[in-house]
Amino acid sequence: MAEPHRILKEALRLRLRGISTAWSMAEAVIELSVEVMTETDLRVNDPYGIGMMPIYAEMHRHGDYSPGSQ
Repeated sequence: MAEPHRILKEALRLRLRGISTAWSMAEAVIELSVEVMTETDLRVNDPYGIGMMPIYAEMHRHGDYSPGSQ
């Protein structure tokens, strides 16, 4: 079994913030999303927060996910 990856909380927050900004999310939404995803990853074994990013990215590439729209 592969060794688990370890990442600093602030590094995770910065990466999520960068992705969210690139997707044109509103600043208030970015802060909430980053907080929820980061804290979710820290509290559960299966990282749901960051683990969802590949799915969101694929949806975004196909135009099925537009977090910048209100």
